[in-house]
Amino acid sequence: MNISIEKITRIIKKNLLIILAVALLFFGGAFAYMKLLVAPRYFTTAEFYAKDTSIDTSTSQGLNATRAQADTFIIMLETDNFFKSVYEALPDDVKEKTTWQSLKTSSSFGKIGETEVIQVSFVSTDESIVIPVTNTILACVQPHLDVTFGDCSCHIVDSPSDYSVSSNRTTIVCLVATVIGALLVLAILVIRDMLDVRIRSAAVLVQRYNVPILGIIPEFDPEKIKKKEAAEDGKEQ
Repeated sequence: MNISIEKITRIIKKNLLIILAVALLFFGGAFAYMKLLVAPRYFTTAEFYAKDTSIDTSTSQGLNATRAQADTFIIMLETDNFFKSVYEALPDDVKEKTTWQSLKTSSSFGKIGETEVIQVSFVSTDESIVIPVTNTILACVQPHLDVTFGDCSCHIVDSPSDYSVSSNRTTIVCLVATVIGALLVLAILVIRDMLDVRIRSAAVLVQRYNVPILGIIPEFDPEKIKKKEAAEDGKEQ
């Protein structure tokens, strides 16, 4: 039942075509899945600067307070109420393709480094709504912050001019599937070999049971013997 690197290598050499065939089958399945069943995801980003007008940013203390307040702004912009207002402000043709819950799960806010600039990202499988939704989010930021904090100032630093396709993971998924397929069939072959208790040679008998070999009875094939004798008789004639 013991398994060794030497035995695994022997199994691989003996069943290399089977291993390659199963690995290619997994590769093809993963490729078809990624191309036919997984829709591409489109995303865009925009940046804006928001601050409470009551804070004097001309001093380092005021600037630090504004940067700290950006975290609070992000929390307030991730609420259900904000995305409900964004949904209501969308054009009718875009509303038909999404919901406010989907807008919330597909959007994210984050500070850029240690600055007070906030970046918003939006991703969707429908490329036609990526830019309109992102622009609507930007338009709703200041009214929402005004209601929450009073008089706020919001300036768009970088508007979404285009969208991009999220990183294509087809190659990685196919490679992982290929490796899994090869390892799976190898594991099955190794287990089958470990469960095989048949004695195939004298060396296996000695290794498994540690008993001396007195002699080996050769395997006789009557058909081969007859053919050999007939061939010898033909030569003598």
